[in-house]
Amino acid sequence: MAETDIDHFHIIKLCYSLVLRHTTEEVIAACIEAVEPARAALTSQFRNRVINDLMEGLAKHGWFTGFDIADEKPMRFSVEQWIKHAKELQATLFIAVHGGIGEDGTLQALLEAEGISYAGPGVIPSKTCMDKVATSLALNHLATRGVLTINNDVRKKEDLLNIPTVDIWHDLTSKLQCETLCVKPARDGCSTGAHGTIEMPNPSPNLVIFEPFIETDEIIVSSKAANENGHRLMWKGCSRWVEVTVGVIGKYGSIHSLSPSVTVKESGDILSLEEKFQGGTGINLTPPPMSIIRFVNSLAFLKWSASWLLDCPIYLQGLA
Repeated sequence: MAETDIDHFHIIKLCYSLVLRHTTEEVIAACIEAVEPARAALTSQFRNRVINDLMEGLAKHGWFTGFDIADEKPMRFSVEQWIKHAKELQATLFIAVHGGIGEDGTLQALLEAEGISYAGPGVIPSKTCMDKVATSLALNHLATRGVLTINNDVRKKEDLLNIPTVDIWHDLTSKLQCETLCVKPARDGCSTGAHGTIEMPNPSPNLVIFEPFIETDEIIVSSKAANENGHRLMWKGCSRWVEVTVGVIGKYGSIHSLSPSVTVKESGDILSLEEKFQGGTGINLTPPPMSIIRFVNSLAFLKWSASWLLDCPIYLQGLA
């Protein structure tokens, strides 16, 4: 099990009406609304009014037997209590937690110890893929087969604070043979960040990893086509790199990849978090147009997450 103190973690049980939100912030706001007495009373009043109106219209239908909606307040469990509860229910858990104990093998180890089934990778692949350095080392043996990992350099936070920034920059760009750098926590399996200021996790990581910054070409859907009702893709193809997502499926030893998918945008410089992750906001093309990626087997860089068996984003070099 990962060396993580789970005592300060809690799991909160939510009813569907609180879960069905677009973002975590909206879920938190809904929870606050559900437990704050005055707001909860007002919400309950509106909900009862809507349910009563619906029941009047549906009462004439024989198939309608009523609603099972109740004012369920969020319930808080410790991790130990939650695992005991899951075991009593003989539940199979779908782990949908990005980062932290949900992606580094900690939660997986706790569940396995109690014999609880769960979806996704086990302890070892989760722990390995959460650590970007460990992931690179685990894939080194595939270099002769065309699977290459990006060069990186790991630095301690305290070392970075005691060395002049200019010296760090020159040292890293020389060692990694690049002009621009990407910095990220060494142990953070999920993708985060958008345009503007990107904050490190709190508390800040003890180890950060530096890599060459791979600038990908933006792909934009434009409505400014010859046919006013049509759309066309705009792709400059300058850097020759396109980021795609590829799902892989199968049993160990016989895994095959699905068709790659590329995310395009309608405007702006960088895909927002909503466009990348929020359902209904982004545009994905599966498979990518051949005008952009002519040879999909020109595999170059792998960007693995702990959920690599289900979602394996990779970088392909577009050879147009």
